Amino acid sequence: MHLKAPRSACGRSGLSGCLQQQPAGRPGRNQAPEGTLVTSSAGTPLNNLVQLAPIYITFNPGEIQQAFASGTVETEVIIPGADSAPRQGKLTFIDNAVARNTGTIAARATIDNLDLSLLPGQYVRIRLHIRQLPNALMVPQTALGSSQFGKYVYVVGKDNLVEQRVVALGPTDGDLVTLTSGIKEGDRIISGNLRKIFPGAAVQPLDGGGG
Repeated sequence: MHLKAPRSACGRSGLSGCLQQQPAGRPGRNQAPEGTLVTSSAGTPLNNLVQLAPIYITFNPGEIQQAFASGTVETEVIIPGADSAPRQGKLTFIDNAVARNTGTIAARATIDNLDLSLLPGQYVRIRLHIRQLPNALMVPQTALGSSQFGKYVYVVGKDNLVEQRVVALGPTDGDLVTLTSGIKEGDRIISGNLRKIFPGAAVQPLDGGGG
């Protein structure tokens, strides 16, 4: 067997058995050293060829992100600890059911990976560019609490007394989450020490309007 990537070169080799490497990939460690007797019935693999370009990245976004994903969704792949620029790709698959135990859904992004630098099994971070939300109201995720009525935030209300507001969540961006209802511009949100806070409690806002 003779491994060649271009079809034309393979055709000129004159071999009856010619393995095409396309799309771009990379062979692994040789599992049949020189001198090994190889037969069709032996079942011994000669090598392991892995496709690298394009490469697929599987991940599990939350159902909130999935709900806002529509049309062509751009993705950004970041290699932790690397100085290289983020890789660009596209969201190419979203499963048809949400996992009940995690609230996430299986998804896949496709990256060109023309330099073959991303490898199978490698850990990366992925960001979805879902849509533009002008004038979006965002709060730190640490400001969110949970109750039987859903997610809520604590707001510093009249006379500096705490109010609880049930909110609806939108897409996230890093440590921030978009709130699509429940608060308005100018509200003062309490973003930490929620265990010590309760509705009706008197608080002293920090300078700058923080809670």
